[in-house]
Amino acid sequence: MRYFVAVAEERNFTRAAARLHLAQPSLSRQIRRLEEELDVALFHRTKGGITLTAAGHEYLTQVRKLLADSAAAVKATQAVARSERRQLVIGSVEPPLASGLMAAILKVFTTTHPDVRIETREYVSIEQHRYIAARELDAGFVYRPPEDSSLFDCLTVLENRHVAALPSEHPLAQKREIFLRDLAGEPFVQFPRRLWPERIDAIARKCAEAGFTMRVGQEAQPTHNLLDLVGRGFGVAIVPNPICWPSRCVVFKQIQDFDLPAAFQLVWLRSNRSRLLADFIQATRQVAAHTRSDDRSTSRQRNGPRPTKRPTPALATH
Repeated sequence: MRYFVAVAEERNFTRAAARLHLAQPSLSRQIRRLEEELDVALFHRTKGGITLTAAGHEYLTQVRKLLADSAAAVKATQAVARSERRQLVIGSVEPPLASGLMAAILKVFTTTHPDVRIETREYVSIEQHRYIAARELDAGFVYRPPEDSSLFDCLTVLENRHVAALPSEHPLAQKREIFLRDLAGEPFVQFPRRLWPERIDAIARKCAEAGFTMRVGQEAQPTHNLLDLVGRGFGVAIVPNPICWPSRCVVFKQIQDFDLPAAFQLVWLRSNRSRLLADFIQATRQVAAHTRSDDRSTSRQRNGPRPTKRPTPALATH
């Protein structure tokens, strides 16, 4: 079936054979044999090339469905096998090992599940949506929400904000406060627009409201590659405030007149009934609640004590 699809899509036996890494005569024999088994002609063969017959068009539609169903069955089976092997595969938009938040979640989870192996992978949000839907990831930490919310459930882990990322030697890095107009004339390093067009457009609009056009000089993904370019002096960026970024080459500054929320969320497939995943979600919920409690405590310290509020007990991880 894969051979037929390749020929149908390429409309040429030579190109299809190259795509399949087969000799052309062998591919031609395979297609002839398929037509004999089906007792139908799948292709019109002319001097000008090949085209699908009406039967060929219908067979292509059905074969694509079968191949897609087969691939989905494989992924679903592998997901169940991971659960039986006591394994989870988790995605993240930031380098997982550099994230203190991820480390806290893993610590809470592994305290009660010391025998579970967690594999972490770094992907941008839309790649994670695709891999979660295909059951190649069990869950993922993202900023961009999935387009089809009916397929996914999510948990907001952190209510984050966008900040300016600057090379550490940049003059603005030394200022106590910066405003959006301070970035006018600077080359920007940004994520490709296709990754989240609504967010990139929102940043561009805010720049326009501040009196300048955001000029993107470089695009990069994922986060660590983008920030590496910033640190090397290729430009500035407006990004969600990294949960943890150990490099001394990049400075993050709050933009006083720029407010664009960035909810850091854990996303998973609604139909995934894995008990291990449910426990991981609960560990994430526990750490998220503790993080919000710490944020409120910090805010109270800045604004003065409120004696009517009792302090929240520390999160137990042992």
